[in-house]
Amino acid sequence: MNENLIATVNALASPRLERMSTWDPFPYVNRRGVWGRCVRFWNAYQHHMISVHNCSRAFTPSELAYLIEGIESIDGLRLGIYANRKDVPGFYATARSTRALDGLFDHWFMIARSPERDFAQIMRKKTSMSEEERAVLSYLESTEDLPRPDPV
Repeated sequence: MNENLIATVNALASPRLERMSTWDPFPYVNRRGVWGRCVRFWNAYQHHMISVHNCSRAFTPSELAYLIEGIESIDGLRLGIYANRKDVPGFYATARSTRALDGLFDHWFMIARSPERDFAQIMRKKTSMSEEERAVLSYLESTEDLPRPDPV
C-alpha cells in the first residue's frame, strides 16, 4: 500500500463508521458522463472524501479500505494539496488499485483529507513541486512543533 494512504485506511477501519447513519456513498457523474460513488466522513479530527470512478454500487468501509490498500504507487502529478474554505491545507491523490472491484480493475480512486497532519512529510517525498506547494511546505515546516489535538 502507498504510505500516503495509511491515514485513510486507518480511518476506514474505525468500527464506528459501519454504525454511522452518515455512511452513505452517493452517486455522482463526472464531466465525461461516467458514473461513480463518493463518500464523505469525519474521523479523528479529519474530513475524508473518497470517490470511486466507474462504480455503480454502494460499498462498505472495509471494502473501500481493502481496495485502497491495493494502491501501490501514486504518480507525483496525481498527488497534491488543496485548501478548504477555511484555507486549511489538505491532501489529495488519484490512483488505481491493483485489487478488483466487482471483478474489474478500471476504477480510479480520488482520496482527499483535511486537515492533513502529515502533509509536510508527504510533500517532502514529491520529486517536483509547484510554487504554491513549496510555500505551503515552508509554512507547515514552521508549524511542525505546535501541539496537535489527540485523535478520538
